[in-house]
Amino acid sequence: VRLAAGGASQSKTFEVQVDPGVIRDGTTAADLVEQQDFLLALRATIAEANATRQKVEQAMQAAGVQPPPPPGPGESTSEQIAQLAKSPAPGAKLQALWARLVTARGTYEQPMLLDQLNSINRVESGADQKIGTESRRRYEDLVKELKAIQAGVGAGG
Repeated sequence: VRLAAGGASQSKTFEVQVDPGVIRDGTTAADLVEQQDFLLALRATIAEANATRQKVEQAMQAAGVQPPPPPGPGESTSEQIAQLAKSPAPGAKLQALWARLVTARGTYEQPMLLDQLNSINRVESGADQKIGTESRRRYEDLVKELKAIQAGVGAGG
């Protein structure tokens, strides 16, 4: 480590050690490295998803399309997305892409891709721990979903 302040500089070498309490709980140094790698990949995916959301927003703005309204009573977000994806209405496909990325605000919100990625981040970054199997599985599914959305944006929505 090198510290510089007020024209003075000092260097020091040290070893970072794992918290003994974490080790006692059964988490290994390898688990922590794996957690770090997972969280870095997750952070990159969240950034990629946000960039995709911006592309969808730009395409919607260029086409004069507004985000879809929240689903109505008795209608799920999934049903709304399916209807928009099949609709011949101009901009409906862009609205469907938007709805897959962004959680529609309302009484009973169904978290969509961005919120789901952020949820995994909150769960897995909350403590030094082994990454959960369900978080890994869900992350892999969300990466596939992101790629499908990006393909839709690339195809002109």
